[in-house]
Amino acid sequence: MQLTTVFSDFILSLVSIFVAIQIKNETSYSRSAGFIGFLAIGISAGLGTIHFLGIEVLDPIYRFAVGFASFVGVPLIGTGFFSYWNQKVEKK
Repeated sequence: MQLTTVFSDFILSLVSIFVAIQIKNETSYSRSAGFIGFLAIGISAGLGTIHFLGIEVLDPIYRFAVGFASFVGVPLIGTGFFSYWNQKVEKK
């Protein structure tokens, strides 16, 4: 059991899911991409909390979620930020 990693993954999970919930009702592409990205990171961090507590039952799901969050979630957040700021620049 790695207590510091459990704590940091738990905080990351809470913050990511909170942000995803805050932006879920928006219909723009940037908000939708951000929602999926933050939700993927929040779920994988929540599974990481369970993993680092020493509970290994969900390890296959945890490994998939981490891969999904890193290869899909993080780029979606980046795409959402780019789309949002690109719209701001085009309006000026």
